[in-house]
Amino acid sequence: MERTTVNETNAPALLEVRDIRKSFGSTQVLKGISFDLHKGEVLSIIGPSGGGKSTLLRCLNFLETPENGTISVNGETLFDASVRMSKKESDLWTKRLHFGLVFQSFNLFPHYNALENVALAPRLLYGEQNKDRLREVKKAGRRAVAEKRADHILRSLDRYVADLSDVRALGFCVSVEHARFMAEYFNRCQFPAMALAGESSDEERSSARKLLVSGKVRILFVVDLYNEGVDIPEVNTVLFLRPTESLTVFLQQLGRGLRLSEGKDCLTVLDFIGAANRKYDFEEKFAALLSGS
Repeated sequence: MERTTVNETNAPALLEVRDIRKSFGSTQVLKGISFDLHKGEVLSIIGPSGGGKSTLLRCLNFLETPENGTISVNGETLFDASVRMSKKESDLWTKRLHFGLVFQSFNLFPHYNALENVALAPRLLYGEQNKDRLREVKKAGRRAVAEKRADHILRSLDRYVADLSDVRALGFCVSVEHARFMAEYFNRCQFPAMALAGESSDEERSSARKLLVSGKVRILFVVDLYNEGVDIPEVNTVLFLRPTESLTVFLQQLGRGLRLSEGKDCLTVLDFIGAANRKYDFEEKFAALLSGS
């Protein structure tokens, strides 16, 4: 075991493990394991495959029953092999509240989506009554998914654009909240961005346009703007971040990047909707593009 002390203290140990032994048949896996863990410490269990690391963690979480030893948390003995203790499921649940364990096999429920799988444990732990905690968990889960998507978009830009410093992009978003989140995320990643919506003032729109053209801002995430009527010829990258069944809207959004501008030799179009939807009608979109040729 390797120990890292983050905050040295003379306080009693949070976790005390004494002489834990566990065998499977004639094979003794845990041979008298003992250690203390204090607040602020990080303890790493290191060893070869089959050395008993997972078995020890399962014993601490009462998924396995040791043949010998004691386990105490904050001075309270949760397990003592020498004393007959209750194994009722309700008692085990109470004891497990002291521990968290990430399983080696992620057995997700196939009828739940990713967020529902993540929220299941807090729902069982806190109960349906604690709606605020559940909302916090779901909000955190949604934000984690959104950040993963935003990171994918940023990496895709880096992959498909020759020089990120030359990017002048429009990203068409689903909602005002979506546009603001994307701008916030890109700014945190040192990629200058702004969010605009139908509610943005004329002054804000004019300022954003000038910043984009000058390169001080490299991407505008927009909602219900720039579909038609406003041209920014310098735009050389278009991001489709919202679904649309309208061929008219699709062509209008694409057209924002098709205007000629000095020094602009191509338009980069990144579609993050079509690839995520198996029913997306590429044929119809391509037909609309070629209809005038």
